[in-house]
Amino acid sequence: MIHFDPQGKIFTLGNERFRYVFHINAAGVPAKLYFGRPISPITENEVRAASNLAGDVYAYLDTKTNEEHIFDNPYFNGQTSAVEVPPHNSFDKRNSLIAINHDDDSSVTDFRYVRHEITKGKPTFADMPYIRDEDCTAETLMVELKDSRDEIYLRCFYSVFPDVDVLIRHNEIINKTGHDIHLTRAYSLCLDLQSNDYSLISLHGTYASDREVEEQDVFHNEIVLEENAGAKGFYHNPMAMLRKHDASNDHGEVIGIGLVYSSNFKISVMGTQMETIRVLAGMSDYDFYAPIAPNETFVTPEAFLVYSSQGIDKATHGFHDLIRNHLLRKVPEGMEKIVLLNSWEGNMFDFDTDKIIASLNAAKRMGVNLFVLDDGWFRNNDTYGLGDWKLDTEKIDLKKAIDHAHALGIRFGLWVEPEQINFNSDLYREHPEYALFDPRIDHPTTLRHQFVLDMTNPEARDNVFAKIEAIFAEYELDYCKWDFNRMLTEAYSKTLDRRYQHEIYHRFVLGSYKMLDRFVKRFPNVLLETCSGGGGRFDMGMLFYSHQIWASDETDVVPRSSIQYSTNLFYPMKVIGAHVSARKLLSIKEKGALAMFGTFGYELDPCGFGQSKFDEVKIANKRFLDNHDTIFEGDYYPLMDPYKTNFVSWMCVDKSKDSAVIYFMNYRHINWRARFLKLRGLDPKKTYRNNLDGKAYPGDFYMEVGLNLSDGMPSLTPYVIELKAK
Repeated sequence: MIHFDPQGKIFTLGNERFRYVFHINAAGVPAKLYFGRPISPITENEVRAASNLAGDVYAYLDTKTNEEHIFDNPYFNGQTSAVEVPPHNSFDKRNSLIAINHDDDSSVTDFRYVRHEITKGKPTFADMPYIRDEDCTAETLMVELKDSRDEIYLRCFYSVFPDVDVLIRHNEIINKTGHDIHLTRAYSLCLDLQSNDYSLISLHGTYASDREVEEQDVFHNEIVLEENAGAKGFYHNPMAMLRKHDASNDHGEVIGIGLVYSSNFKISVMGTQMETIRVLAGMSDYDFYAPIAPNETFVTPEAFLVYSSQGIDKATHGFHDLIRNHLLRKVPEGMEKIVLLNSWEGNMFDFDTDKIIASLNAAKRMGVNLFVLDDGWFRNNDTYGLGDWKLDTEKIDLKKAIDHAHALGIRFGLWVEPEQINFNSDLYREHPEYALFDPRIDHPTTLRHQFVLDMTNPEARDNVFAKIEAIFAEYELDYCKWDFNRMLTEAYSKTLDRRYQHEIYHRFVLGSYKMLDRFVKRFPNVLLETCSGGGGRFDMGMLFYSHQIWASDETDVVPRSSIQYSTNLFYPMKVIGAHVSARKLLSIKEKGALAMFGTFGYELDPCGFGQSKFDEVKIANKRFLDNHDTIFEGDYYPLMDPYKTNFVSWMCVDKSKDSAVIYFMNYRHINWRARFLKLRGLDPKKTYRNNLDGKAYPGDFYMEVGLNLSDGMPSLTPYVIELKAK
């Protein structure tokens, strides 16, 4: 998967479906040659043809200063050529990969090749999430470079898997100068493309509109996707795609960009004067000024590129398979097929032991096998209690409730928010230094009556973790919902050395990762779902630790359908928390048609249900469980775009192409007219029986003619259509 041609100093990386090629030029600069479908090996004779741009010969980078060698490398232009490690404040005036403030305050940062290694497997990190290679099928290239002026080394890592069309990148900056240096920028990858004939597909949002698709053309502008909230960030998601203008869902070039990180990030897409593109992705440089002491190493988070020559769908499958095959932890035994009931929307803080017992009895009738007691088990409102984590024994007999659940065959879980602290709490009164804010601010921001816990402080982490650990150790708990309900403001640690205050956002998330890592190792059999005011921290960094993420606090089917449609673009359905709520639109069975395309459950109070509602629940549960494996492990195909039509539709096809399940819903009322829903991803030679008309048709019939949905439909009429190969 990784090959080095010593004669041309050419590196070729990839698998059967893509190639990534760069070489070390005469100046010691790693220069990119190609990224795309597999081609014959690029040789030394072809380097110039692959890298020369019009006008380069007028501004080439000399490798020597005397005239004798002036044409040593006439096809490399520091201002326009494609490079792997663009310098800072040097010959390349496009955005840089790494920027260092040296001890003399010079910011010139220019790395040149020293050596390389090719190894089996891929790197792991002690304190950050990463793409896993548990079967050691990956190969990794490490290219070491040295700064042109100081003893500072940069190690660039590239990893490739045989089963996913992904190139994984991260960088390590090593200080061997004998004195402190300061990073002011530390991105994880750079990608230069020879054309700006692309549009950028990304996800933006806000609370209860957590992820919405946006597409914009790249011209000579710079498009920046950036979060600076520190953790709970709704504005942008750290995933994106570059779509070639002639590409569609099933053909053409699409390049995915992603990060395995949960704090401030930036994805920059710059259109250049040569009508090329430079992509940079990694940690945001917002308020970032990180010291590296002598002999220390700074490691950037992992970023990655997904390649598809067959359109958006294959890029989506690349994201999904990477997450499923190489990121997620294994679900605890017996928790593979869960139907969940969460107490929050049904009860809020208003419950006691008898109410929970009644809910559990109703849950048994519903066919629920996991009950989650959300906020309220340690308090009656949200003004106090975070940080203390003292069970309110007058309100709830937790052992009695858990024992009753287990006697019914129902597992039991709790909601927690370990990274937050109420200012009305014993912990804050005893340790005000545990709250993360600048103490010189007279009125620090207090969102939701709470501060953020200083996750950079080991003592603060240990204090809170010990309380959470005690609860989960004392009671036989099966599930944890780990929430995070406010962003970082006036971010300053009262205990962290002042030298590190300008990397506070990064150090904060490292502290969060430490606590999460500690929790999953202490309680490996607990199903973990993360959450952030809904879906505000929906990223691969969290998914390294958690099995799933609550997608949004918006559960009405109209906005929720577009949120799930958008989320499906990058994330597999097995990680997307989706529940039926008591919101006014549609019946339980109809709401369940949408919620079944995720980690299925309910957010309502079932105690007043009549038999008809229990019957609807059973129908919704059966549809989910019957199609569970296809939804969780199959390939996803979008069919109707809710942003462009009056409809929303998608389908999942299992990997063997023996079964498929389709979701379809109209928004406004429609009358009778010709309407055929063309399916995708089926085997054209197999015959599939559907539950719409009960008949069987060949796969190519479904894909070329389609499902006949020409009948009139009242507003909001959902369909779940199942196909089974004969």
